[in-house]
Amino acid sequence: NLLSPVAILAQVGSMVAVRHVQLPPGWQGLSFEQRGDSFFVTDVPKSCFSSKRGAMMAARPIDADVGDEIVSINGLPVLSFADIITMPGSSLNPCRDHQVGSVGKLSPMPCEGCDFLRRRQRHGVAVALQFWMRSAKSSLAIVLGVRPAAETSLALRVASSAGVLPADFASSKAEFSGFES
Repeated sequence: NLLSPVAILAQVGSMVAVRHVQLPPGWQGLSFEQRGDSFFVTDVPKSCFSSKRGAMMAARPIDADVGDEIVSINGLPVLSFADIITMPGSSLNPCRDHQVGSVGKLSPMPCEGCDFLRRRQRHGVAVALQFWMRSAKSSLAIVLGVRPAAETSLALRVASSAGVLPADFASSKAEFSGFES
């Protein structure tokens, strides 16, 4: 009985260890994109600090590589974490005295929650989260749960050699770039 590519990736993903990576407070960059309900690292600058002191404090800015999957932020699935940012009453929602989304980007007192919602609606959750993390990490520790692309790729090759992948898996997995065959 063969499984769908999505079911296989879910099973393989649970076999691959997730490492926890804290973003350094002075670090200014990490790029990722959303593919379906998954998020993949697209760029990890070698040196991207707002100060020389921050750059000197970290030998390697972040333990993540292009193609790695970001499975969580501060212990929550990425999409759940994004939803909490704009949830009324949430500790991550800074919109205490106004409705989420009601403060415009040209307001004299900009709001991170309103900015996040506006960016999410216009550019998607990945872009909104990157901007939000950049501004929030000075006051909040941001820890990413990262699943290495290389380990996921190895698990997929093992599953393939064991004959548990459907014949059309190779063509259907193109939508899951970040995995190599």
